[in-house]
Amino acid sequence: MIELVLPSTKYKESFIAAAEDMKQHGREGFVSPAVQKFIDYDVVRLENDFEDYIVKPLLDSMNGINLPKGYVAGTDFWIIKDGVFVGRINLRHELTEGLLRHGGHIGYVVTPAYRKQGIVTKALELCLKKAKEKGIEKVLLTCDASNHISKHVIEHAMNKFGGYQDVSEKVGETTILRYWINTLD
Repeated sequence: MIELVLPSTKYKESFIAAAEDMKQHGREGFVSPAVQKFIDYDVVRLENDFEDYIVKPLLDSMNGINLPKGYVAGTDFWIIKDGVFVGRINLRHELTEGLLRHGGHIGYVVTPAYRKQGIVTKALELCLKKAKEKGIEKVLLTCDASNHISKHVIEHAMNKFGGYQDVSEKVGETTILRYWINTLD
């Protein structure tokens, strides 16, 4: 069973295992900023200071506390499969001009050991319900055109729940695809 939960020390061990998996295999395929963040985690600090290093900043972010300049409040949901942390999906509560171009409302990452199992597809569906609860009627999702797996996940959700593909944008050498998807009750 897939569920979305708020960050908690309850998942410390499986979070650390996911971070180690990402360090070992995360560079295989497309490396998004979310993947890079996992690769960059200090595993020793995760072991010794998990609550202050990971949990508290994520919970603060929900309320707009201690956000870096240019960031918006967002809820970081952890993707749990059968009691194990397997990834995360972030719902940004609002969009800046920059997020309208690249980033959108929702970003996600699943550890390599749990990819290609439909986990992100289900997590995205659950996150669309969370967005509706926050009063967001349509969410913007973006991905690099070269990220075929994410493109497939997003287009599947768009076709299933309604929405449309917006104008793509070239940023340097990268083409950014943009999709608006209806949220769910």
